[in-house]
Amino acid sequence: MALVIEDGSGVAGANSYVTVQELTDYAAARKITLPEDDADKEVLLIKAMDYLDAYEDSYYGDPYYIDDEYLSWPRIYYNQSTGIPEDLKTAQIVIAIAAQTVELFPVRPAGVKDATRETVGPITVEYARGAGSAYRPSIPQADALLRQFFVGNGQLQVIRG
Repeated sequence: MALVIEDGSGVAGANSYVTVQELTDYAAARKITLPEDDADKEVLLIKAMDYLDAYEDSYYGDPYYIDDEYLSWPRIYYNQSTGIPEDLKTAQIVIAIAAQTVELFPVRPAGVKDATRETVGPITVEYARGAGSAYRPSIPQADALLRQFFVGNGQLQVIRG
């Protein structure tokens, strides 16, 4: 399957924000080993897109094109198109590289629950986790690049009146 690159104009059927050459150049500049075959690099980029699109409902704004033929970006935010941010493209590259060694969507082992119970003396505390949060891998560099695109940016906004 060939990559179809979203350039910010709403390319129907697009499946990547990044070209194989951009992935290759990024990795080469950092002496990161990638598969030799371009088809294998395309698979990594598509896996990274699956990961990015899993966050679609968490990104600020609304998709510019609301249809299954289009990706999560570009988006409309304050009545302006966002285009394809460079940090989003870099995040796709970082996730594609990580996909060589990290399962991006691991399956939860049978019997594992979304809570942790801790007992210290007579006190027992149970902490509930977000649905599946413990099973989504952490890719710190990608997480840092993507944080700015999430609604609320993971922080509370405090306004003094």
